[in-house]
This record gives sequence, C-alpha cells and structure tokens, in this order.
Amino acid sequence: MSNLLSLNLTVKSLLYGVFGFGLLVFAFVALADQLNMENALASLRSARQSLVQADSNKGGHRAAAIKLVDRAISEVQAGLATAGK
Repeated sequence: MSNLLSLNLTVKSLLYGVFGFGLLVFAFVALADQLNMENALASLRSARQSLVQADSNKGGHRAAAIKLVDRAISEVQAGLATAGK
C-alpha cells in the first residue's frame, strides 16, 4: 500500500510540474507578444513624428499617411488594452 501511495504522490507531483511549466511557457509567450506590440507602438509613434516633421505634404500623401499611422497607433493601443483577455 505504501508503494501505491508513493506512486500516487509521484504522479501528482509530475502533473503539477508539467502544469506549472505550461503556465510559465504561456506567460513567456504572452510577455514576448506584449513586448512586440509595445515595440510596434514605439515605431509607429516615431514614424508619425517623422511624417509631421516632413517639409511638404507631397500631394496630400503625407497627411494621408499621418491619418493611417494614427489609426494603426489606435489599433495597437486597443490590442495592448485587451492583452490577456
């Protein structure tokens, strides 16, 4: 009976270990994804600043690009706000 109890505890310990490892992997992947989104947001903000500082409107294309970048910034911010949901 002692061997059966020992085996039961070993199996439970193994299952808890696998579950814990799975949670760590999931958290790491989620963190990496979050960092990618934050990096994208920083890049978009930098691109917007460069567009704003451009000398001319390039036939309306600069203004259109700023609007598109603003939309992309909003989408990334929304994605960051829903992270983990």
